[in-house]
Amino acid sequence: MPLVEHLRELRSRLTRAVLAIAVFTILGLVFYAPILNFLTHPYNEMRPLLEREGIDTQLIITGVGGAFQYQLKISLVFGLLASGSDWSRRSSSRRPGRGRSSASSCSPPLPRPRRTR
Repeated sequence: MPLVEHLRELRSRLTRAVLAIAVFTILGLVFYAPILNFLTHPYNEMRPLLEREGIDTQLIITGVGGAFQYQLKISLVFGLLASGSDWSRRSSSRRPGRGRSSASSCSPPLPRPRRTR
């Protein structure tokens, strides 16, 4: 395969990856409240136990844009993690005749078991 075709394939894969990240990040922004509830659930369960011990705890966001930055970070991480499954599915489904798979090129073939009579 010539270099130009490799570059075209790289460009198309990068475009799809960036679009997947963007779509899942937008979904993360839309579903921010349930994601935040999922992430803070262990903290909310432990909070009464800590208060009984005399430890006062609170989730605090400081700074002018702290809450917005926090929301963007959580949404972006959600987008990266959710689109990661799409990446692995694409890389594992190699087209036939496109070379050897990565597993076969890394390790030597296993010896065949001998038949006993």
